[in-house]
Amino acid sequence: MDSSPLDCNVCRKELTSPHILPCLHSICANCSPCCSTSTSCGSPDPLAEFLIETAHETTEMCANCDQTNQPMYFCETCQQALCHECKATTHQVWPDEGILCCM
Repeated sequence: MDSSPLDCNVCRKELTSPHILPCLHSICANCSPCCSTSTSCGSPDPLAEFLIETAHETTEMCANCDQTNQPMYFCETCQQALCHECKATTHQVWPDEGILCCM
């Protein structure tokens, strides 16, 4: 499984209440050590928090019908996002390997 820059370096899940360590790694506030180690939790990371919120708000819009139907596909030939219905109706002549699921 590929790692995302928005994943915690401890639990490997999407960051929640992200904090940045002095080494510049990001971790969840709950993943910080609760023992007496010399590592500090670091300060809150507003940039990571903003990126996570933005990623959740971002929806792809179909280039043909302007709907945000799911799942959304991306046509490599046209370089455009397509909903499932438009993929089926406007891309019948192209092989499916040129259309990749992106959501």
